[in-house]
Amino acid sequence: MAEIKATGRAVGLNDWRLTGQEVLALLEAAGTSPESGSPLRNKIGRIEPGARASVPPPPGQIEAVRRIARPEVVFGVMNSPPGPPETSWFYGLAGEDGLARFEDEATPGGGFGLLWPVRRSAMAAPLFGSLETGGPALRQGMSLALTHGELQTLVAICDIVQEDGLVAFINRSPALKSRFEATDLYQSYYRSMNAPDLRWMAQRMRFMAPVDLLPTLDGLAAGLGSLTGRGLLVPAEPGYAPSDKLGLAVSMMNDCRGFGAVSKRVLSYSEEGEPAWRLGHIGLLAGDRALWLFDFEQTESGDIKAVLTDTDIESVEKLVEERFLVPEAPVVRPRRVGPLGARPAAAGQVSTLPAPKPAPKEAKKDRCRDCGAALDPGVKFCSMCGAKVGKPECPGCHAPAVPGDKFCGECGQPLG
Repeated sequence: MAEIKATGRAVGLNDWRLTGQEVLALLEAAGTSPESGSPLRNKIGRIEPGARASVPPPPGQIEAVRRIARPEVVFGVMNSPPGPPETSWFYGLAGEDGLARFEDEATPGGGFGLLWPVRRSAMAAPLFGSLETGGPALRQGMSLALTHGELQTLVAICDIVQEDGLVAFINRSPALKSRFEATDLYQSYYRSMNAPDLRWMAQRMRFMAPVDLLPTLDGLAAGLGSLTGRGLLVPAEPGYAPSDKLGLAVSMMNDCRGFGAVSKRVLSYSEEGEPAWRLGHIGLLAGDRALWLFDFEQTESGDIKAVLTDTDIESVEKLVEERFLVPEAPVVRPRRVGPLGARPAAAGQVSTLPAPKPAPKEAKKDRCRDCGAALDPGVKFCSMCGAKVGKPECPGCHAPAVPGDKFCGECGQPLG
């Protein structure tokens, strides 16, 4: 099977450009509709109804849209450079190697791009194409566990140090050790985030982190205190300055040659049968002879943590292989009992929920043979029409009568 090149494009795979109406037709052909986790969930409703394709679609198109509509595993791979930051999205079923790539195209008819099938081992090629370090990475043995607030502070420190270095270069003056307070970091962060290019760490972290950082002035003040308590900042006048260890890491991270990220969401279910997604996410930054890994934890909550480590490409390839590319165990879909449209467990999948208790049955009531009204137990006459309750009998000889007969079998009298 063909591989994806470093440009993100594929050779020899099934590659389609489809209108919104064609995607709707594919969903009908697949007998499915978008579920949670699908990019189609919020897009299909905005597609204007129109003429559908009359030619049966290729089976590959149906298989691709089936996985995009009801995915069990979702991958996002972001890379930059050689081009602008680009995120590629892949959707598939847990346990499978083949994935469907989805692209949302800005076309008037709501166009979409589908690529199928893509091997997991091939989808990470754009990521590694962005992590050129200009030679073997130099390891410093750096490893920092950072809280959300400390990470926000570190990102702002990277940018203010780079600003000071650029000012020194423009003025042709020796670079001085940066000194800063919380207000300086706050202003530097938002200047960097709104800058027109990606040289600043604040902008790069918008792509590399699983959530927006958006530090506050109070949060930066707390982060300065926390990093100082850990010996990563030293008191200076005014404010603080990076320690030698942190200053070396900041300088190396600021010399950015490329960066990227990879995320993986896997479908699971709560005890109540509600879908939930486990998220794993890492960010990578390549400098001149340096490669940095941001390994994010607690990604389901907004209060993330990160472990910052200097690494090398071989270690990253092994990490991506073990954590992202190895197929997962098949998803166990619980049996759902409830409103119309609830879906039972698929064939071969075992429910993780106990079977619901059956509702108590009502006592079955007899009905009047004349008018059909329900009869209460023990009554002798129908309360609606007055007919006698009991087994049908001949009015002449009182012999039992067979329902549907017109004449008595004993005396021949008509049965009215």
